[in-house]
Amino acid sequence: MNEKNREYDNLIVIKYIGPKMQSWLREKLQVHTYHDLANLSVDQIQSQLLVDKKTVATSNVEAWIQQAKELALESKAEDNAMPPEPVESGASDRVDMPKKAKDWEEYASFMVYFEAREINGKREKRVKVFHIEADKSKVWPELTAEHFVWMLDQAGEGPFPITSQQLSEEQSEMEKKQPVGEAQVKIKQVRLFQPPEAKKPVAISNGKIEQHTLKAGEPFSLEVLFSLVGEAAESIVEQHANYSVQVVAKDTHKKVGTELGCLEPKALSEGKFDYKIRMPVATLNTGEHRLWALVSVQATNTIPNFLEGPSVKVL
Repeated sequence: MNEKNREYDNLIVIKYIGPKMQSWLREKLQVHTYHDLANLSVDQIQSQLLVDKKTVATSNVEAWIQQAKELALESKAEDNAMPPEPVESGASDRVDMPKKAKDWEEYASFMVYFEAREINGKREKRVKVFHIEADKSKVWPELTAEHFVWMLDQAGEGPFPITSQQLSEEQSEMEKKQPVGEAQVKIKQVRLFQPPEAKKPVAISNGKIEQHTLKAGEPFSLEVLFSLVGEAAESIVEQHANYSVQVVAKDTHKKVGTELGCLEPKALSEGKFDYKIRMPVATLNTGEHRLWALVSVQATNTIPNFLEGPSVKVL
């Protein structure tokens, strides 16, 4: 099949694109093939997302286009490839080469938002989990085992014959077997630098609500300072448990969130309890945004922490 006859490609094979996003791309941007997607710019896609009030991280859109370019080249190569030579009969003594191990591949991705509002002087909080590929979300008043049951079900690892209560009971039994005490992540500060290479931050937040100004479309970087504290902190550091950092910007008027950066899991360093993490460079569109930072450690008896960062006005 040549490119002219290729009517539709399966866009779902591209990371961060699910069935609903594939339909949206075809309907709104007339993307039917890898070649169509490869020829779009990040701005074209983000502009249409904004019109339709959809949220996708810029890094994810960039990944779509890059993967589409690679797949378009592969498809072209396959179309031009010569047919394989016929295998001679009787060649039963052929030895199969061992299969090469494949790299890890993501088959489901989620964004977690910690949201808060103030009504009549009373502060309310909730947790929102967004399944990127399916364009579906769930909201709970707090982070519980039910979130993980729902996420695993969305990822195709369910449904489960156990209830959230049973899961909590099993978790309690596991915790009894764990060493006494727990560790807690404490985010100390979120620092914002514009331009990214600047030595002095333009904003520093330790949870207090402050207003700062950024230039729209110009890159900036974020730095997250956190510590691991508590009775079990030393034990968890010795285990070299992995930690991850995520920063999200929430548009205070449009009520949509944008992932500014997500640090891939890294191991804690032995004997080190304080960390200063510089996130990837990002940009923001014009508007008012509230920044949120989430740091978690992959250990059973460790409590994650999120910090309400600075409020920034992008002009």
